[in-house]
Amino acid sequence: MLEQKNGEIKHLSGEIRNLEKFKTTLNEEVNELQYRQEQLELLNSNLMRQVERLKEEKEEREKEAVSYCNALEKARVANQDLQVQLDQALQQALDPNSKGNSLFAEVEDRRAAMERQFISMKVKYQSLKKQNAFNREQMQRMKLQIATLLQMKGSQTESEQQERLFAMLEQKNGEIKHLSGEIRNLEKFKQRK
Repeated sequence: MLEQKNGEIKHLSGEIRNLEKFKTTLNEEVNELQYRQEQLELLNSNLMRQVERLKEEKEEREKEAVSYCNALEKARVANQDLQVQLDQALQQALDPNSKGNSLFAEVEDRRAAMERQFISMKVKYQSLKKQNAFNREQMQRMKLQIATLLQMKGSQTESEQQERLFAMLEQKNGEIKHLSGEIRNLEKFKQRK
């Protein structure tokens, strides 16, 4: 009898252990399901916020599109007005009796005159530049001649020749200074042009 009771107790103890294991397993599964549910709720909340943000962005884009369409229409109207004004201006320019045409002709005449003056000054500048280079070359030759004469023992004739050469040198120096001044003036005029 006692052995039978002991057997039943062992059997019941085994079942209790099995039930406790099963209970632990169920608790773990419940916890896992709760965690998944929380994650899904968080994901759902994030998705809802994204949907709201996308709706707001869509509304803003629609407003921008309407604004762009209005601006485009205004630009088209303004372009038509400008085209009309341009056509009128062209007609006035082609009309010999138009005041605007005479003003345009006057401006064109002044431009052509300034262009002719510039070409003339440019030619003169090139000519003066060549003349200046030639004079510098002549001066260099004269300096060499004077240096040679100074090395020689001078007589009265050589002294007179030396003075004459110095006078010529001074004259050429004056010409070079004058030409250099004109060249600078022409270069300034050229830069302004």
